[in-house]
Order: sequence, then structure tokens, then C-alpha cells
Amino acid sequence: SALRARREGKVVLSVTVTPGGDVTSVTVGRSSGDDDLDRAAREAVREWRFAAADDRPQRYTADLPVNFELTQRY
Repeated sequence: SALRARREGKVVLSVTVTPGGDVTSVTVGRSSGDDDLDRAAREAVREWRFAAADDRPQRYTADLPVNFELTQRY
């Protein structure tokens, strides 16, 4: 519905990830102001898998910006 209405925005999520790369918690830290965009960002990130940045995988929580930006194709 947000795409059809041509809505854009930026959501900042607080994401907790296990040492194995699975997402265990996703909350909206800063809303885009649009419930549909916030919900889409949460649902998408719950499906993501993360890789450790070094050789010591650990549980961590980080803020993750998700941008919804419409682009025009030619």
C-alpha cells in the first residue's frame, strides 16, 4: 500500500542478533511516520541473517537504518 501511495521514509530499527547471525529482536527506534513502512522494515529484517565482522561471533544489538526510497526507471 505504501508503494502504491508512493510513500517514502526512513525507519531506524534496534536489532539484536545471535552469535550465529539470527535476528532475535527487532524494535522501531525511530519511526518513519508511516505504520506500513515501519511494519515492512521489521518484517524484512526478521528474515535477514548476519555475519560476524571478525572471527569472534557474539550476540549484539545495533541500530539499523532502513530507507524506503522510490526510484524511477527509464
